Amino acid sequence: MSPEPQNRSEKRRIHRKSRAGCIICKQRRVKCDEVRPRCGKCTIGNRPCSYGGETPASSLGTPPSFSAPLLVDSEGQRRFTLLEMALMYHASTNLTSYMALGYNTYPIIRTALESADTAPYFLDQLLALSALHLSVTTSDVSGTYRQQATKLQNRALRLFQDTQDHALDINHKPCFLFSAFLGIQVLHNTLAEHNNSLGSFIVAFVDYTHIHRGVRTVIHGHWQSILGSDLKDLLPIDTWPAVGSFTPGLETAQLRACLESAPNICDSTLTASLESLNWLQYVLDIARESPVKERAGVHMLVSWPVIVPEAYVDALYQHRPEALVVLAFFAAILHQYRDFWIFGESGMRIFGIIADHVGPYWSEALAWPRQVMAKAKA
Repeated sequence: MSPEPQNRSEKRRIHRKSRAGCIICKQRRVKCDEVRPRCGKCTIGNRPCSYGGETPASSLGTPPSFSAPLLVDSEGQRRFTLLEMALMYHASTNLTSYMALGYNTYPIIRTALESADTAPYFLDQLLALSALHLSVTTSDVSGTYRQQATKLQNRALRLFQDTQDHALDINHKPCFLFSAFLGIQVLHNTLAEHNNSLGSFIVAFVDYTHIHRGVRTVIHGHWQSILGSDLKDLLPIDTWPAVGSFTPGLETAQLRACLESAPNICDSTLTASLESLNWLQYVLDIARESPVKERAGVHMLVSWPVIVPEAYVDALYQHRPEALVVLAFFAAILHQYRDFWIFGESGMRIFGIIADHVGPYWSEALAWPRQVMAKAKA
């Protein structure tokens, strides 16, 4: 059950109704994309979809931009549109930049092309992220690229559903990359589209964490193979120093002290919130110690929702204030890296709705995030 928002205005979140949307999306009060046989929201959230057992009425249909089948020739071979070919060119020439990677990203492109028959979902997801980047950086036709990004992502999800039970042992590289790229696209959409109310943002952010944390499931048992592959140089996490190998900074010290002395916090929530806060301090420390501060900070920040304990995600979903104030620090670090296109200006807005919700009791504990915001405005 969704937690009851404390703010009356958050109870009545603006929601565009879809008469043909699936029952699950209607119950969750989120907009359904009406993709069949399983809508995108249910697919990425790993939920049962009410579309699964029904045949859609022909009068309803589905917008062709979201449900168009793969183009195939007379021999059953897939064909690509000119736009998709342009997106592949954009990815092959700009992926290093827009994914903040310091190495040649050709192994990613090669993996997508070599696995196009056995794991076509990754190629579509690669193109989807390319389209999303263009939608952010190309203002005159941003709507066209955003629509294409959504279409390709939905198609990738359907292809993944069709092939996920087959040949995972030989497809662990594209499967891992698909999960990572999908998570990044959903993170951008979460930050950009759900930052006006706390209730809306928390629901979307928790959904996002479940998607991106699926990386753990995908790579389970295959991590050493991935590290031994041509992707190794593109995985900076393997070179990050161990926690405790350097003196931690003091950015989170005040909040840590407040959490440890706060009354009426259950032990499991306190432990999970402190662990999540420690990981944020590690993000700050890595960025400070790394010779490539910008890239290191971006990748560590994207990794944070994957490595925090599940109990912390549960506390967020319950709108527990001790979990929310930790998320306020995450928002502040997002704002520090606002030049990275995935984050943009979302950090300041998210911090604002959290600070308004938790109120003056936590004001002192949020001193460092406020300094970050004030410095940005100066």
